[in-house]
Amino acid sequence: FVCLFEGSAEVSKIIAVLLPMDEFAHDDGSCYAGEVVKGKKHGKGRYEWADGSMYDGEWSKDMMHGVGSFHYEDGSLYEGHWVKDRKDGIGKMEFVNGDVYTGNWKNGLMHGKGIMKFVDGAIYEGEFKEGRKHGNGKHTFASGRVWIGQFIKGKQGKAKKVIEPKTNGNSNESAENVAPAFSSLV
Repeated sequence: FVCLFEGSAEVSKIIAVLLPMDEFAHDDGSCYAGEVVKGKKHGKGRYEWADGSMYDGEWSKDMMHGVGSFHYEDGSLYEGHWVKDRKDGIGKMEFVNGDVYTGNWKNGLMHGKGIMKFVDGAIYEGEFKEGRKHGNGKHTFASGRVWIGQFIKGKQGKAKKVIEPKTNGNSNESAENVAPAFSSLV
C-alpha cells in the first residue's frame, strides 16, 4: 500500500491507501501481482514461484481460495476450485504423463465422483476416496474390456458386470447385474 501524509507540520497523520492491484517481488525469486488487502493476497492475483510453478486465480487471506489454475513445475495443470490452499470442489487435473482427471476434490485429493482418462485410452468413471478409486465404478480398459463393480482402496473388488471386447460382432457379458450409470458424473 501507499502512505500519504495529511495535516500540518505539527500534526502528521498517515493514511494508508490500499491500491486495488500491487506487485511484490521476493528475494527467493517468486513474484505476486494482484489484489491485496491489509498486506495479504486477497481477491484476484497471480503468484509465480522461483521453480516455475504458477497460480492464477482467487485468493483469500494469503491462501489460494476460490477458482483458479495452478501450473506445476513438472508441467501438470490443475484448473478448478480451491479452499485454503488445497484443491477442493470441482476441478480438472492434467497430469504430466497425459492422464486427465475431472471431478470432485477434497483436501487436495480426488474424492467423490469423477472420471479419469488414461493416456493409454482406458477410462475410469466412478467414485474416488482420498485419491484412489473407491466405491462403485466402471473401468473401460484400452482393450475394450469393461469392468463394473466395487473398488476398494484403488483395487478391483467384487465385479457386478464384466463385458469382454467384441469378437465377430458379439460381446460376451459374464454377469447380468447392471451397475449405475456414471456418464452424468461431472
